[in-house]
Amino acid sequence: EAMIGEVAYQSFKEAMMAVQDGETIVLQKDVNSDGMYVLQDANDQVKLKYAYTSISANDITVDLNGYTITATGTATQSDEAYGVFRMRNGHTLTLSGGGVIDGKVVNSTGGTLNLNGSVEIKGRYNSYTIANYGDININASISKLTVTAYTGNVTVGENGSAVNLTVNMPAPTKNDNNWERSLTVNGPVTNLTVDQKTAHSMYPTRITHSELTVNAPVETLKLTQGQAGGSYRADLWNKAYINAPVGTMTVSQSGKISELYMNSTVDTLDLTLFNKNYSDLTSD
Repeated sequence: EAMIGEVAYQSFKEAMMAVQDGETIVLQKDVNSDGMYVLQDANDQVKLKYAYTSISANDITVDLNGYTITATGTATQSDEAYGVFRMRNGHTLTLSGGGVIDGKVVNSTGGTLNLNGSVEIKGRYNSYTIANYGDININASISKLTVTAYTGNVTVGENGSAVNLTVNMPAPTKNDNNWERSLTVNGPVTNLTVDQKTAHSMYPTRITHSELTVNAPVETLKLTQGQAGGSYRADLWNKAYINAPVGTMTVSQSGKISELYMNSTVDTLDLTLFNKNYSDLTSD
């Protein structure tokens, strides 16, 4: 099912358990994930409720080679049972070669996911395809991708692009830690949807910062900026910087916590302001 160098493995799981730092697993056929693969330190093990295999290698590449990895799980299990990969605490996964991940990817705090091939990540059972708490780098052409960015950074690199990219930045609840997250677009995107939402002001220890920076052309941009509820707090904010041309831009903005900086041309702008006396729009 897979190879590492000149060594063939009968199953993808065997290859994942054998892979070492800097090595590349190349798929030879469509495979099932047989649970989630968690890249983590041997002395820093996360305990999960669903089937998983711990991988201690720090930095590996999976070349899909045009094939599909299908997640295993049932709808009665945790939605993360449909996960294929999870990276933690300094561990890096690079996906290359084109192909499909028919399941979800969880990029935990300190993890890195590099998309270096035209990979399609479908997700299952839940709306997100990637749950992000670390760094995601899009360095190739992606047709469709949805990211739920709790914390961390999502970057479309100069050599990357996307046809349909959705990044949701949800509001923390009273049980969540502080969330700081960003999306930086340095490569062209055809359709970009971004939803920025801060925490409810009633949770004084929950800090939320959401930032969008567009440095490359976007044909259609749909941006929503808001707050889960409550009153203004200076430590809760959404910011968006438009530094490159946009064709059609639709913005729904609410609260003094939302700021939009227009530093480039927009052919068509549809702007809706709620509580407009508390919203800031700056245009150069």
